[in-house]
Amino acid sequence: MCVGRFSVLEGELGRLQVGPLLWRGWALTEECLLVEFVTDGLDKDLGSDVSDAEFVDDYNRNQECLKQFLEIKKLRDDVEWVPSYRSIGGWFDREKLNHQELWNWVKGCLKGAAGSEVALMAKSLAGSGVDESTRDIELPICYELGLDWERIENVSVYSRAEWITQHSAGRYRVAAIGFLPGFVFLDGLDDSLQIPRLELPRTKVPEGTVGIGGRQTGWYAIESPGGWNSIGRMPLPLLDLGQADGSPTPVQVGDWVRFRSISVEEFEELASVAMESEPISNEGAKCNSSRTLSRIRIQVLDAGLWTSIQDGGRTSGQAYGIPKGGVADVVAWKQLKSLLNIESIAVFGPVLECTLKGPRLKFLDNAMIALTGAIMEARVDGKLVKRGSRIRVRAGEVLELGTVKQGCRAYMGIASTAFVGKLKYGSYSQLPGAGRLQRGEILEWMGFSVEPSVGENGPWLVSSYGEGRLLPEFSGIPRLRIQAGPEWALVPKEFKRLFLESDFVVGSQSNRMGIRLKEVRKEGSQEVGNGLLDLWEEFREYWVKQGSMWSSVVAPGVIQLPPNAEPIMLGPDGQTLGGYPRIAYLPKDQQWRAAQFITGDRLRFRMT
Repeated sequence: MCVGRFSVLEGELGRLQVGPLLWRGWALTEECLLVEFVTDGLDKDLGSDVSDAEFVDDYNRNQECLKQFLEIKKLRDDVEWVPSYRSIGGWFDREKLNHQELWNWVKGCLKGAAGSEVALMAKSLAGSGVDESTRDIELPICYELGLDWERIENVSVYSRAEWITQHSAGRYRVAAIGFLPGFVFLDGLDDSLQIPRLELPRTKVPEGTVGIGGRQTGWYAIESPGGWNSIGRMPLPLLDLGQADGSPTPVQVGDWVRFRSISVEEFEELASVAMESEPISNEGAKCNSSRTLSRIRIQVLDAGLWTSIQDGGRTSGQAYGIPKGGVADVVAWKQLKSLLNIESIAVFGPVLECTLKGPRLKFLDNAMIALTGAIMEARVDGKLVKRGSRIRVRAGEVLELGTVKQGCRAYMGIASTAFVGKLKYGSYSQLPGAGRLQRGEILEWMGFSVEPSVGENGPWLVSSYGEGRLLPEFSGIPRLRIQAGPEWALVPKEFKRLFLESDFVVGSQSNRMGIRLKEVRKEGSQEVGNGLLDLWEEFREYWVKQGSMWSSVVAPGVIQLPPNAEPIMLGPDGQTLGGYPRIAYLPKDQQWRAAQFITGDRLRFRMT
């Protein structure tokens, strides 16, 4: 649907009742369809052959939903499916498909209508002898390396040995993969083994840690903060990012997992073997250009506050908890391509994203560069150069980027087609919290010269988003256009009014994973909260009555509302699953502006 010159998502696409389950289709982002089970249909007597009595607990409900999602997933491979408990996200190529078409197809799957295209496809698969069943997988775990046994024994009815025996005897279903890259949620934990999460989460949980969080068990594939009880570690690699496609995790959603207890000695032996056989990541990139390429090397003299290599991000990986990544300000990235006259080249080498304070870089080879994004002072060997222009840098010269004057992230692009470095699941964007350049590091591109058309520094760029307009500035209080999220309808009316009429300020904990907002207003000369926290208590009581919020699909631009009433607007490194209400979505054509917010900046929202 279009409003003026903007494309507006339609939100809810419709509902479908199948037996005791009510399904809803929702256009979550421009390229993601959300299909979820909603509780409204559970208490209705529709004369189904399946009674509500069969859904005696959450586990059985989840299993019924998962069964449907696995059927959907195996019948269509031109969509990246992200199942999670009671929902599934479908990421698609919007040049080939739209939300309504995919929702109509999913409805055919859920109905299972005889003679439908979906049913015929299922019969074809069954007749072909293709084994579409899920797998049973046994994984080794060293319970001796658990960090929280004292706490567990204090709250459990079992001794440590009894607890381990009970846990290792279980058979668990992979219910979801996400939240963190490679983080696996397992369903089926015995009620007697449930342990409350840690009151104070750890800042670092070792990779391979198996944990218990309330009624779930699962594992951390990478070192990260976490609040689950540590019961042991697995010695095998649980996340392999050194490939552009395929599964980077040892399990898929729907698989069954058992744990085999091993000793510390066996753990160390298996870990040693796994390290020796670790695959080498893809390096470099292919170039289709027929022009002669040369090396462009840059030495990092000072990395600045946070400078990283970024590209256009990943086209897949959400199914394994791997964020899309890539440049935060897509407009600035596209402007770099225009400035460097390489729009027609299939591969554009990655760029430098410089946050708040830029780096000092010594060029070891001649290069043609351009600067876009945040406004910051830039000098080549002490001479000022312009943002939004093509800049010739000669071997031996030093580029110095200062502190931002407006905005948050500046970008430096090079006339190049390839970068010499390691890919992380098809992208040079690293995992959240990683990838910062280091002093002394030497970066290498493969590139070619681009002659400026006007003088050494070229003309100012005419922005692609408005004829005759120059590069954007970042002053004032922007009013960002948002669209309703899946849980917006459950927000009390008064809260909706306050959300749309109030100013928000960007919090100090904001980063590429998400922008944390605090809502303020003015009373005289003082800025105070406008009662949002009190209203949130009312909202939380209302929300509890709706049932638990199961983790579901999220994406960059999704605005979540956690219990502290401070909205979180997810960024390019944001999680792929979340358990907070998704009250709104910031469209892609607005996300570039959010990428330029710094702590203390003000903003407002307007709903379309």
